[in-house]
Amino acid sequence: MKAILGTIWVVLSLSAISCDKANVVAPIQTNGPASVKIGLSMKNAPSNVASVVGILSRQGYDTLTSVFEISNDSARCEFDNIAAGTWNLVVNAYDASQKLQYTGSTSVLVVGGEISAVNLVLNAATGTISVTVTWGVAQAGNALSLDGMTGFLEVPNSASLSSPDSAITLEAWVDPVDQYYNTVIAKGSWNYLLEFAGGLYPGVILYGTTLDASAPNYWGRLMVNDTVPANQWTHIAVTYSQSTGIRVYYGDQLVYQGTGTGQISAGSLPLRIGARVDSVYTEYFKGEIDDVRIWDVVRSQSDIIQNMNKELTGLEKGLVAYYKFDESPGSISIHDSSPYHNDGRLHGNAQIVPSTAF
Repeated sequence: MKAILGTIWVVLSLSAISCDKANVVAPIQTNGPASVKIGLSMKNAPSNVASVVGILSRQGYDTLTSVFEISNDSARCEFDNIAAGTWNLVVNAYDASQKLQYTGSTSVLVVGGEISAVNLVLNAATGTISVTVTWGVAQAGNALSLDGMTGFLEVPNSASLSSPDSAITLEAWVDPVDQYYNTVIAKGSWNYLLEFAGGLYPGVILYGTTLDASAPNYWGRLMVNDTVPANQWTHIAVTYSQSTGIRVYYGDQLVYQGTGTGQISAGSLPLRIGARVDSVYTEYFKGEIDDVRIWDVVRSQSDIIQNMNKELTGLEKGLVAYYKFDESPGSISIHDSSPYHNDGRLHGNAQIVPSTAF
């Protein structure tokens, strides 16, 4: 269940752990450059804790460090002039000799709006740092709902969206309604394409490659013979490079593996989620799509399995576009949670609706 409540408790052990989507991203909302304020209760802190340091990091930005000011039963620190986007927060607690005793981490999404604070608690009994985040309005994890006739997300072309040429990974949660053709991810019409065809048989086109020896001149097309269930959420992932070949996964299962040759011609046309950029073969998706991830690296099967039910930080190596669709219902603008800000807009009857993907 991909739900985010108004107050989030994230328990982080001595080695920072991953959490499901309900717990990972904690919005810190602010107008313009953020002043992120973090409060730490020291009331029940372990006696060996002498100092606490907060670290904010984000790809493409300087790593910021702030020492907590400890006073009586509380400690506070502040980061000024933080740019909007997803940041990784690490909190380290040290003893008097500056030896690390406790650590915890979480992702923090900085967007425009209401200012809130991150609050942390050191737990002497369990040896953990707990993080609680509150903000003004309860939010829920959402998905993109498409009518199969007019709706899609369109994202302008960018260098990062064209970067998957020698290697690519496409991922999405899909809940399709059975119909002949429907597009999940399409860069251009078929520069790189993930679709369903002929009764929910997934198809992949990577223009410039040969993926199916029986049809070497057919736009680098591959059809997978295992169907995806209709009216049910399924995680689908496709990976390709010349060295690893083509692989297709449903959930944690590898359903197709084969060889491939050639580099992907990603082109300069826009990216669409739910339709192709083509006046002839638009092929609208009917159903719901969530958590779309596009990479310019090949993700391993273990990478895919370990992270498909979790929200990413957005800082992962090779991630070039990441659409969570967690905007409020009625939103038109859709945020890319990767460092590249490949934001897009909804068209037609595309809607944001509550998600049950994970």
